[in-house]
Amino acid sequence: MSTVTTMRNEYRKYDFKHIAFHSVNVLYDMIVPKIGAILFGRMRLRNTFVIERLNDFDCNGGVFYQFLLDNNVNKHYQIV
Repeated sequence: MSTVTTMRNEYRKYDFKHIAFHSVNVLYDMIVPKIGAILFGRMRLRNTFVIERLNDFDCNGGVFYQFLLDNNVNKHYQIV
């Protein structure tokens, strides 16, 4: 069996809605990274950690911040 025949038989198992959805997802997965590369490809990366918490570093945000300070990460990176 050729590849085309195999694909045709696989598509016959599904309805048109499923095939259209799958085709759009495949195109989306191909196009979005290219658009992102065009828009953000020339931006300079910054050595910055941004930690955003609502209640004054409760839960994991405060622990992560303390971990960064304990391991002297703030010497190489800006922690915001």
